[in-house]
Amino acid sequence: MMATRGGVRLRAWLKERRRTQEWIAEQIGTHQTNISAWMRGRPISVDAAVRIERVTGIPVADWTVKVERGGSLPPTGTA
Repeated sequence: MMATRGGVRLRAWLKERRRTQEWIAEQIGTHQTNISAWMRGRPISVDAAVRIERVTGIPVADWTVKVERGGSLPPTGTA
């Protein structure tokens, strides 16, 4: 399973702010296992992506862009 740009960006966002998956899960009303799965590339609902965007600013559209794990991110605005 490929990661998504949203998942890669969320991982970086959490690391930069020294926050955990548990923290973001609590903020958006879900379980940490969902956060982990979404960060690894499991499909995310639009509702969950919107809730993450409200907290982090990571655009909903980023969850639809697939990226290689460990690779560089494609520029914003490209698929």
